[in-house]
Amino acid sequence: MGRFGWRGPVWGACAASMLLMGASTAAPAHEIKVMASRLVTEPGSRDTVYLSWGHILPIDLPIEAEAIKDYRLHTPSGSVSYLATEGYSLHANEVRVEEEGLYTAEATRHPSVYTVVVDEHGQHRHVMATKPEARAQVEGGTIDYSARSHQFAKALLISGDAHEEATRTLGHEFEIVPLDGPESWTAGADLRVRVLFRGEPAARQDVFARFIGFKPDLAWCFAIPTDNDGIATIRLDRAGTWVIRAQKTLPAAEEDRSQFDVESFTATVALEVLP
Repeated sequence: MGRFGWRGPVWGACAASMLLMGASTAAPAHEIKVMASRLVTEPGSRDTVYLSWGHILPIDLPIEAEAIKDYRLHTPSGSVSYLATEGYSLHANEVRVEEEGLYTAEATRHPSVYTVVVDEHGQHRHVMATKPEARAQVEGGTIDYSARSHQFAKALLISGDAHEEATRTLGHEFEIVPLDGPESWTAGADLRVRVLFRGEPAARQDVFARFIGFKPDLAWCFAIPTDNDGIATIRLDRAGTWVIRAQKTLPAAEEDRSQFDVESFTATVALEVLP
């Protein structure tokens, strides 16, 4: 059974309410996602890869370049090119799609600490600071919890006839890996994904999914925990761009607990579901 107490997939408003109930103790206010103007294209075309920060899809808030650790594009043949970041922006990069197959765009953030403080008016405030720093910034506030956040994201771009039977593992500390190739990403089909933590299957971790256009913006339309092998099966009920998200939380090491309470790991993957 997952942290929220369900045994199988949950849809619509039920998933939304469960996510919102868990958000105050499990998740940071924002998360990074890699997106593209077209997740399905043809060899010889140009595409634009960019970053989405926040809740609203496909575009929400810009993000500081200094927060980005890695930002790269992997070709079907295995070559890697680095994508540019600059200032406070979406970090849009025009890329040339030369090969046929499955491209992977990835981004990771530098770890950052945030603290939720209840101020003197009873309002919850997210402060990008450790617990001692947050106390100094919010006079009279009470610490609710604090986390060091680790975030990993990728987008899977189909170029021409992509016949890969599975998607590659990039080696992120926390990662979602679709186990079925792009020919299986069709409306009405089931998509199997494996969640990995430090290279090992992450059992009983919550996995969420949503398609672009689902409302409300803070909600996810599908939720299920991974099994003992770290696998979750997601029903792709319609065509369009889908984003899948997983999260893992661990207690902070004893020597870090004066600064923050937990280590929070978040992974996302964006892909296109065909009709």
